[in-house]
Amino acid sequence: MKKYKKRNRSKHKVKAQVSELAALFEKELSQLIDVTILPNNKGIKYKHYLITRLPNNNYGLFDLRSNDFIDQFYLKSSALMGAKAYHQNLMIKYSEIRTVDRNYWASESDILVYETRIKTAKDIDRYLILLDKLENTRFKNKDYKDTISKMFRWAFV
Repeated sequence: MKKYKKRNRSKHKVKAQVSELAALFEKELSQLIDVTILPNNKGIKYKHYLITRLPNNNYGLFDLRSNDFIDQFYLKSSALMGAKAYHQNLMIKYSEIRTVDRNYWASESDILVYETRIKTAKDIDRYLILLDKLENTRFKNKDYKDTISKMFRWAFV
């Protein structure tokens, strides 16, 4: 049997290399994407726009120059894409992002409604109708998620 020698790597060297790589990656990423995550979970800053959580747990898009509320989004990624489109004055793209975000939220709400109503359905016909609607809504919801993911990748990567 062969005896293997233990490697003499210190944990401190590995941790230092990992932290150095993380700092380098963060620096490169901040140069590519002008996004800043604010401390204490206050929100995200993109150029001169602030994305922060509203009291109703949605995300608000604010202009930091004039302190104006621009719009409300249901997903943080949609709000970030909306800030980029708004900054570049791409209003058609902004409207598309807003529409997909609203459709996603509507399908998410419908899923919750159908799941609740299925539990209380007493008639088998009613149960099957609700089950069909639930399956269709889940399919649409997955499609909206994929669309938002693709839009985000194309916007920032």
